[in-house]
Amino acid sequence: KKAAQLLPFIIAALAGLGFLWSGWWLWAGIIFLFGRVYAEPKDQITELDRPRKFLGIIALIIFLATFSTVPITLISG
Repeated sequence: KKAAQLLPFIIAALAGLGFLWSGWWLWAGIIFLFGRVYAEPKDQITELDRPRKFLGIIALIIFLATFSTVPITLISG
């Protein structure tokens, strides 16, 4: 419910950032089209078991290790 209240502000922020880099307009459009429908989780009560928590932590570590703040530039020549 809180996410639905934040959606217009997020879209506006991304659209504003689009003046700095045009790729933000694409993300604003994608969120506008697909961000309005929220699927309820099938089971909101059951906790994750240890193997699934472990896999989640490993995935987070891999993501942080491979994340690059500098975009890849292609050099043609």
